[in-house]
Amino acid sequence: MLRNSLYIFRYEGPLSEEGVLEKASNEGPRSIQYTQLVEWLTKEIKGFTGLEDYVSAINGTNNITSSYCLLLIYNIIKALFLS
Repeated sequence: MLRNSLYIFRYEGPLSEEGVLEKASNEGPRSIQYTQLVEWLTKEIKGFTGLEDYVSAINGTNNITSSYCLLLIYNIIKALFLS
């Protein structure tokens, strides 16, 4: 289902391949590819909503960068739905 949604939004990144999206989703914010997808999605949302920020992809797999990514995701969701 998520893969179909990405197709609708014309996502052409590495997670559009069979099985890769599921693996990255299972790893969540510890996956560099997952955070690259989140970055792409938040940039797309930014264009529609006028948000000032977006989530940047991580460049490593340590807990600090993963936690920071989660914090950014939370802030984007909060800005979209709670303001």
